[in-house]
Amino acid sequence: MKKFKKRIEKALEKSFWEIEVIDETEHWWNQEHWKVKRTKTAHDISLWIIFMANEENERYVDKVIAYTIFPKNRLSIENKVGELCMRKGNFDDNLWNFISEIEGWYMQ
Repeated sequence: MKKFKKRIEKALEKSFWEIEVIDETEHWWNQEHWKVKRTKTAHDISLWIIFMANEENERYVDKVIAYTIFPKNRLSIENKVGELCMRKGNFDDNLWNFISEIEGWYMQ
């Protein structure tokens, strides 16, 4: 998973996002989360990047979801910006789509 997280971090950096905080919570579904901040803006714009644990095995991440506000639970779709599926498809294509969703939200 470290390799994938590094690739996500690099893709965010290329799109002018930097990690401010890396943390874990007591919620089983939140394996790790990052608070990222837009670097090329005069405004304070942040997102939460949540590494969602697999329901059957919490050691694995099913998906990575970007939110404008920290989610209340695993099923929360409120304030969702984008989603990166870690189980299906080509990782590079999925990562590109995830970054595109974040950039689309930012450009609104």
